[in-house]
Amino acid sequence: MIQKLNPILKEATRKNRGVCAFTATSFEILTAIIEVAEKRGEPVIIKHSATFEKDVPLKYMGPVIIELSNKAKIDICPMLDHCTDTEYIKSGLKMGFRAVMYDGAGLPFDENVKRGKEIVSLAKSADANIEASFGLVGGHNGEKSIITNVEELMKYLKEVDIDALAPSVGNTHSSVEHSELDFDLLKEISEKTNLPLVLHGASNLSKEDIRKAIECGVRKVNYFSKAGVKEVKDYVMNASEISFAAMNNVMVNAVKKDIDSAMEVASMK
Repeated sequence: MIQKLNPILKEATRKNRGVCAFTATSFEILTAIIEVAEKRGEPVIIKHSATFEKDVPLKYMGPVIIELSNKAKIDICPMLDHCTDTEYIKSGLKMGFRAVMYDGAGLPFDENVKRGKEIVSLAKSADANIEASFGLVGGHNGEKSIITNVEELMKYLKEVDIDALAPSVGNTHSSVEHSELDFDLLKEISEKTNLPLVLHGASNLSKEDIRKAIECGVRKVNYFSKAGVKEVKDYVMNASEISFAAMNNVMVNAVKKDIDSAMEVASMK
């Protein structure tokens, strides 16, 4: 069933654990996420990222995410990810998305505050929750990271009323750049803001680093599964006859294992 972001993160805080947020870049990956989450009996956050809009348009994928989330046996928060465009956000909220990740980290401070207020107002009018980034988590299109400045962050939070915070603490979206988390900074941000924190780029981190980040206040763990590529290559190289259905199953099974592993790490079990 569909749930807002706040109740899911509050429950994670109560249990001192994390909740995984996965990007659904296809119908097959969407169903894999839901099947694994249902089998585990755990909530999950399913994201549609504006970063992949060209390949996976919201107008096609959005309604499918909402429909399957509604029918699921566990709590699912459908979330718009890395959004900046107002009309795009309006479209997603109208479909039934219950949370928005506003990405204004690359903007000058005053403009970021202004846009942040606008997006917060828009989301709250649709009874949706808001995550915002502060500091730039690099790796998208060659962007370089900008570590979160705590003093500026506190000024921002006095102006913009958000529900969850994605800081930049040495993490990256890039799978080729090295991530080295500043756990002291992460803990300081958690203590000063009293907000559930979001770890972007978790798929580039070790199990130990993810769990240590959760101990420092991270509640939402953004994980982008890269599983299936090697398995599909092996299938193509070794199959006597290529079947697209069989190849798809190879990919889905690899993704399911990866999703289950990520959820196990976040569960802190």
